[in-house]
Amino acid sequence: MGMYKKIDNNTLQKLAGYTVIADGSCAEIRQGTASVNTPDTGELHTWHITFTDPMPDADYEVLVYFGDESTSYGEVDVRTVWRITNKTANGFDASYYSGFTGAGTKVIHYTAFKLIPMEGYTELKNKVDNPDTTPTENSTNLCTSGGIYDFVKNASSIFVGTSTEWASATQTDYDIAVITDEHKILSIDKTAGTTDEQANLNKIFRGTLAEWEALSQAEKDYYDQAEIDDDQYMANVNQIVAHDKVVAVADWQADATYSGFSYKAEISMPGVTADYSPDVRFDFDDINSGLFAPVADAGTDKVIIYANAVPAAAVTIPVIICTLMSV
Repeated sequence: MGMYKKIDNNTLQKLAGYTVIADGSCAEIRQGTASVNTPDTGELHTWHITFTDPMPDADYEVLVYFGDESTSYGEVDVRTVWRITNKTANGFDASYYSGFTGAGTKVIHYTAFKLIPMEGYTELKNKVDNPDTTPTENSTNLCTSGGIYDFVKNASSIFVGTSTEWASATQTDYDIAVITDEHKILSIDKTAGTTDEQANLNKIFRGTLAEWEALSQAEKDYYDQAEIDDDQYMANVNQIVAHDKVVAVADWQADATYSGFSYKAEISMPGVTADYSPDVRFDFDDINSGLFAPVADAGTDKVIIYANAVPAAAVTIPVIICTLMSV
């Protein structure tokens, strides 16, 4: 912390300090001046400072300096330092051994203050100055997912630009190309002069279930994921997902498929076949009720769940995920 005083030309004059207070703030500040008569000698001069408003205790810091009012009475040897002693809540002694010449009145300025620690400042500053760049599990998974990790980590040159810019570039100069307007990443074989698509964020189908089913198998294979707009479904090549499916009391009927669970209910799931494996995710209370079987079956456009009794009210199932197991 440095102490400065504004002088006539509105500039700041450094008065004291080369100490950085890295993890503290100031409080209980007391400031003032003291005028004393000094003899024409080079002896140690001591002044007692009394606070108008006492400090809470004697644990405080002090900065002392001569004001401009003292300059006409001689020179101050700035190579010496102030000594602050006898600190109490009511005041302190300030001593200075200097090369005064000429007796007269000397004016000193003082600032007393308490240092208040700032909790956690040093730890936070260390984190800012020395960031932890150690790979985390999630960052590693992000790099390795999609099969792009090996060619990215070994790349020495990367192209970033539009598809038009890429078409006119010398493509064999690069190991990787990020095509910004097509949202895809390419790896380049410099020897063969060929490219291989590693990731494509545009390969997401969005439409109705009927539009998805109308695609050829080759068209379906192109997409990494399909988001189905109607009836709260989202599907991809191997999965159909439904949300918030409601099973009414009237939907239950007697059944003998599984011992101990004498009732079944069929839930409409367009696109599902017997080749799908259903994962029915009841809410917490329904799971713990003991009412529902831990198994479910898939059929044509439906999922079948089982219970040991007919529920007293309609049941809402948050999520059902059907995964294609064979084709």
